[in-house]
Amino acid sequence: NKWTMLAGKGLAFTLILDKKYPSSYSSFFSLAAAISVAHSLKKRGVFSVLKWPNDIYSSDKKIGGILCESKVKKDEIEKIVIGIGLNVNETNNDFPDTLSKSATSLAIETNQSNQRELICAIITTYFERLLNDLPSSLPIWQNYCNHINEPVSFNQDGIKQSGIFKGLNNDGRAIIQID
Repeated sequence: NKWTMLAGKGLAFTLILDKKYPSSYSSFFSLAAAISVAHSLKKRGVFSVLKWPNDIYSSDKKIGGILCESKVKKDEIEKIVIGIGLNVNETNNDFPDTLSKSATSLAIETNQSNQRELICAIITTYFERLLNDLPSSLPIWQNYCNHINEPVSFNQDGIKQSGIFKGLNNDGRAIIQID
């Protein structure tokens, strides 16, 4: 998928963690990042919901997303890179026609411009708190989730699969009921 962002409007940044974590924590980083974005939106007066594994929605439109990549060696995460993209000051006219019905921004939702640096500071501050106990992010994420018991589809080994999203297991991985 493509992410469209205009200079000076959106917020895109990368967090790089080089502290070692157990490999069983791999799913928690994306969850904690998404929670941190949802928390920052809430602080700015916008209610958002999370869609596993990495989408953030407000008013049934995508407002942001998370991408994580990690280097794992011998059951340990040696480094993790977390990319966060958030539509902050875009107007309806800033989105291409193909996205205008499916994308939103903080400015659209609040009818005001927002300081991107402040949003980034809120996200990273809350994310740091969650890093102290990553497994505690699991119930918080599920409180923001809007598609438990809803149909989902995904690609597995190049084959499209469908099922019902049932939530997350204790490792932060999706539970999807198939057939």
